[in-house]
Amino acid sequence: MTITTNTTNQGAGNGSAPRIALLAFGKRGYAFGAANLAATIRRHTPAATIHLIADTECLRQLQPFHRGLFTEITALSPLHWQTGGIPDPGKAKCHLRSLLPDGPWLFIDADSVVLRDITPLWDALMASGKMFACETLGSGGPTDEINYTPWATPAAIAAKAGRDGGTIYGINTTWMFMRDDGPFFRRVAEHFDAGTWRRDELTRQWGKSLPDELIYSTTCTELDMDPSFGERVFFGVDYSEKRLADIREKFDILTLYGNGRGPRTFVKRRYIDMLDPYLRDTYRAIGGDHIFKVQYVLNDKYLG
Repeated sequence: MTITTNTTNQGAGNGSAPRIALLAFGKRGYAFGAANLAATIRRHTPAATIHLIADTECLRQLQPFHRGLFTEITALSPLHWQTGGIPDPGKAKCHLRSLLPDGPWLFIDADSVVLRDITPLWDALMASGKMFACETLGSGGPTDEINYTPWATPAAIAAKAGRDGGTIYGINTTWMFMRDDGPFFRRVAEHFDAGTWRRDELTRQWGKSLPDELIYSTTCTELDMDPSFGERVFFGVDYSEKRLADIREKFDILTLYGNGRGPRTFVKRRYIDMLDPYLRDTYRAIGGDHIFKVQYVLNDKYLG
């Protein structure tokens, strides 16, 4: 694995600024999304360290301007994102912490954009003492109805975790805070590698991969780790908002939930259509041009 450091980037070497990690692999749309996400981070949090971990195909998509948005770029071996030659995004995300340098990191999915300065979120996470945090949409006991547990029932998660009376968390990994490479993240990787969950046990399939959200949720229950940290992500699954400015007042991140090719386009077209004008303004503000249209990202989404 080779690392290229961009020493001219104003985010490099600032230990107090947010440290943000991005993943891009498998299809070129993830490179486009990572570049757009990095541009929004640079616009709102110019001092941030941004570390891109990407496969060679995704790296080939980036022009010099886009590469310059990142503080560090790591080439991702197929061993870390494929199983038997097939894309395995769950594998990459369940082993993500071990791919990163020491110290705390805030991971954000490449199919997202940042809407405002991420520093307040980073500072709050750093002050919280939490080892792990992510978007948590619900919680409860094994017999409760919990928002966002699409991969297995709460009772099944509790049984896998060996905690029949434990708390189950409905988590989404659009963003994840990872304080250090400690026992929690090693346990996540162990569950994935050991096949704690089989694909035929899932209530909903995710291609040929195991959903990382299920693995992280199981580990949270097993180790009594509460990952909740408020609502930070706008998923755009309803028509509750009319203006991007209003969404920005409430959320740090907007994610392209689903794809753009049919019934699995969970994010409403209203919000998709807001993003290209936002990205044009963003690139203009940082001295670049918006060439990676949002639909290019949506076309390559991994949905299984």
